[in-house]
Amino acid sequence: MRIGINANYFQKPATGIGVVTTQFMHALASLPEQLAHEWIWYYEGEVPTGEWPKNWQFKKVKTFWRRDDLLHRFLWERFALPQAVQRDGCDQFFSLYQSATIFPAEIMHSMFVHDLIPKRFPEYLANIRQRLYYRAIERGIASAERIICPSVATKDDLVALCARSETEISVAPLGINSVFQRILGAEERDEILSRYGLKPGYLYHGGGFEKRKNTEAVLRAYAKLKQNKIEVSLPRLVMTGTVHARSNPLATSVQQLITELGLEDDVVLLGWVPETDLPALYQGASVFLFPSRYEGFGLPVLEAFASITPVITTAAGSLAELAKDAAIVIEPDDVDGIAHSIRSLLSDSALRERLKAAGQERAGEYSWERFGTIVVSTLVQ
Repeated sequence: MRIGINANYFQKPATGIGVVTTQFMHALASLPEQLAHEWIWYYEGEVPTGEWPKNWQFKKVKTFWRRDDLLHRFLWERFALPQAVQRDGCDQFFSLYQSATIFPAEIMHSMFVHDLIPKRFPEYLANIRQRLYYRAIERGIASAERIICPSVATKDDLVALCARSETEISVAPLGINSVFQRILGAEERDEILSRYGLKPGYLYHGGGFEKRKNTEAVLRAYAKLKQNKIEVSLPRLVMTGTVHARSNPLATSVQQLITELGLEDDVVLLGWVPETDLPALYQGASVFLFPSRYEGFGLPVLEAFASITPVITTAAGSLAELAKDAAIVIEPDDVDGIAHSIRSLLSDSALRERLKAAGQERAGEYSWERFGTIVVSTLVQ
């Protein structure tokens, strides 16, 4: 069987979809069952370096519109890619993200849908170009014969919001990058932290500053703890992620909020941090805070679990499903609940140790090999 794959996020490896693309690639290469098929990877950027199986091909597909915008993405997904796939005679095709791609009936199309954020948060479709492109994505989701998604929560969304049948959807939970699966020695960890002016014991909030990530609730909970002078020492709050312009309607004005709350001396904004340094940041934290309002999966929570760091998260989207009893789970906008949970973790060593052990065990249940096996079995069934 000849199977094509949309690997266009080779060109954006630091994004969530880019991580899934490259990790699936490595997982697939290690699966003996993939050798029974021919695989063609379609992309625009550059193929990741490595020794790849001889039954793989890599094909760069271009479109006449070169500007990197929504029109370019639509033309590539809807026209340039399907034309190339049909020319190559693929029997099946796997889209590694929700896209505008539609194929004729003779090509079986499976699509990985990470989440349905614009369906839950319409503000993500702020202009006519975004709305038109997302309508094209919805048509792509509707036309795919099979859907794969990372969580039961996303599966439920596909049924409720896209009218897909449960029997057409498979759940393939994501894995953890190997960089997070090694516990650093104290000397190595502290050397990395020192580059950022940090010492172990801080509170850590990562994952970005979109309003959906609920950074404002974290800052208000922290300010409440500082104001109430809790019985234990309150560590500094460390945050990572790109700080967006105030004009961005989807982003928290994090610097302005820090000033308004009088937290300039208590909060450390590190900006974007390379993945190679993130294990040290997780492992140096006393608590990881991730009170997101919606996630299709929630990789940062899993990364914190693997780092043996206690987690406070929410019941929103897939997060309660992912966390189970390995984290403190609160409602997304419960500022008092976040503050109370931080205080509990800082003052209760037994609770910290229980969550560390439960999180580490939970992280052990996820792997990219498992993800790849589920995907391949779904494609060739």
